[in-house]
Amino acid sequence: MEADIEKCFDKINHDFLIENTIICDKKIITEWLKAGVLEAGKISQTSEGMPQGGVISPLLCNITLNGIETFIKKTANEEG
Repeated sequence: MEADIEKCFDKINHDFLIENTIICDKKIITEWLKAGVLEAGKISQTSEGMPQGGVISPLLCNITLNGIETFIKKTANEEG
């Protein structure tokens, strides 16, 4: 299976990720996701997404997408 996840990092839902993470310390993940973005000396709050350059972002993206293949196959089998 192949999928285009072009905007995946931009659109990850923080609440979904925190609720479904296997990482034990959800407080740290919450603080990291809600830290905001610093641009031109101004901090903007973030309600979704995560920085693509962050060292933990690929792991959190994989956690978020875990199970999507099974869900898509199950849905396709039910509809077809």
